[in-house]
Amino acid sequence: MKFLFLASTILPLYLSDTAADCHYEEIKGKWLLHYTDGGLDNSVNCNDPNLEFKHTVEVSLDNINEVTRLDNFNSKGWFTLIYQQGFEIVLDQRKWFAYFWYNSEVNPWDYDNPIPDDVEVYDCMRTAPGWVHDVMSNDWACFYGKKVETETFKIASHNFIKSRQEPYIFDTYKSSSKPKHVSEFLQTSTKTENFNSRPKTKKEIKNKIKNSIITMKNSELTASVPQNFDWNDSNKVSPVKNQNSCGSCYAFASVGMYEARARVQTDNQWQPLFSEQEIVSCSAYSQGCNGGFPYLISKYAQDFGIVDTSCMAYNASDVECTSEYLDNSCFRYKVADYGYVGDHYGGATEYLIRKEVFENGPIAVSMDANCLHDYDSGVWIQPGNTETCDDAPVNGETSLRYDPYEYTNHVVLITGWGWDSETGLPFWNVKNSWGTDFGENGYFRIIRGIDNADIESLPAWSTMIPPYNV
Repeated sequence: MKFLFLASTILPLYLSDTAADCHYEEIKGKWLLHYTDGGLDNSVNCNDPNLEFKHTVEVSLDNINEVTRLDNFNSKGWFTLIYQQGFEIVLDQRKWFAYFWYNSEVNPWDYDNPIPDDVEVYDCMRTAPGWVHDVMSNDWACFYGKKVETETFKIASHNFIKSRQEPYIFDTYKSSSKPKHVSEFLQTSTKTENFNSRPKTKKEIKNKIKNSIITMKNSELTASVPQNFDWNDSNKVSPVKNQNSCGSCYAFASVGMYEARARVQTDNQWQPLFSEQEIVSCSAYSQGCNGGFPYLISKYAQDFGIVDTSCMAYNASDVECTSEYLDNSCFRYKVADYGYVGDHYGGATEYLIRKEVFENGPIAVSMDANCLHDYDSGVWIQPGNTETCDDAPVNGETSLRYDPYEYTNHVVLITGWGWDSETGLPFWNVKNSWGTDFGENGYFRIIRGIDNADIESLPAWSTMIPPYNV
């Protein structure tokens, strides 16, 4: 048995980055995008109160990920929700990204101070000021969006809110402490499922695993990717790291993806080690040690670039992005392209994930890491009841409303997959960021094909731009 000694530390997961909790059914429809004059660069401050948003574009967000321009051109593009935090639109060779509006003065995770019902916490019908630029990350402007119909949703009464969990506090790995739930002001409700309910008991989990194995076995002859594969076998994955007490798993998973894909793209001629701290401290597209999303970090890497770890050493805190900590003379490497597997949030399947990993390299995925602290080795299956980490039944409801949202609180890196020789179970091989003493030398294997722990719900990919001499 392995132990991870982290005395009086917080096991670092990420919670929802902002207070917003906006879903597809709420945001689909007509929007007005109000934007400023262009010609700016990526240093623009879109929260500047002196900005004039004097131009508008009217668009319709429909058909899961399709956007149509309604004024003048009737051109079409695509959009994706970014979890339930915001959206990115690609239309007429421009990218529009913004978070949904939220009250930055309110801390929804301060469980000791419940939010009064009359305080507006977030609004799914408008965005905070965001950025718009061409697809080459040039010609910047600022914008904000407002849906044609206006209705405000507050965190205290919003149906879609699921109880959040505090980070685990423990003295040693494998402690007996369980995750603490707080519900003073959050109303507990069940996540709206996309046509099928998640398995909630051990029997339901076993049945879904059995059906999944049968399906995958039957497709073995027609699959265009191997039944067993891992990029570690060809030394294409960078070493396991440790995020320590900062909620920076999103930066570690993203950097792990960039480092692995740089190796895959160049057949190990380029083996960079990138700085997680520069992302934590400098990215306006994330919230430092309070969380972030690989999709937006790839956007940051395309718009601003990332640096080697020697340019800004990791210190697991929200240090300022200043010359005191960051060597500004360092070269910035960029991402050529990025996205979600399946083209948009909610579009992934087990097969598409395998295909993307096999053809292009490891991918960053989000998951619900509740109960993962108990993992030691073998193929992990998250218990049906994540409140008690056992298989006690959980009451739930289902709905036919389309909603790709699934609760996640941690980001990791899928490097490969296979079938366990002892149990016959299909698994993903996953690189974690809790150091090499965790699990199987810093890795864990999780049941594959049934979206266990929501690990198949939010997979993100990217393509690196190698140095000119590689």
